[in-house]
Amino acid sequence: MKIIPFHPSHLWQIRLQSAQVIALGEITPAYAEVLAASGPALTAVEGGLVLGSCGIASTQYTGGILWGFVGADCGPRMLKVHRAVARFIECSRQRRIEATVIAGFEPGCRWMKLLGFEFEGVMRKYGSDGSDYLRYAKVR
Repeated sequence: MKIIPFHPSHLWQIRLQSAQVIALGEITPAYAEVLAASGPALTAVEGGLVLGSCGIASTQYTGGILWGFVGADCGPRMLKVHRAVARFIECSRQRRIEATVIAGFEPGCRWMKLLGFEFEGVMRKYGSDGSDYLRYAKVR
């Protein structure tokens, strides 16, 4: 597995988990460019297969917002991906990094906790479809 710099085209090469299909369907190429310009970002690839991408979008006041898309093909490689993302987050100089997970997506919630994020609360009707999301944060 290789970790490479993120490029917006990577998003459309990920075979997403069902919980993230809706979110990616709402992302336009222009927004993908915004993600690429918003702060450091990386992509995990193996044998030409894009396993996932993530980044930390810098914010003026709170620090950063962790964003990410994890592919359905990531399963057997998840430990390597986890380690790469954990190093990426630890190398960030942000004092606070926030992340959201769609309510009910337990694998995402478990991963946030494994990455050292703490649950902060429910964000009611946060999704564009009116779905609830859960807010996590890592504060140093």
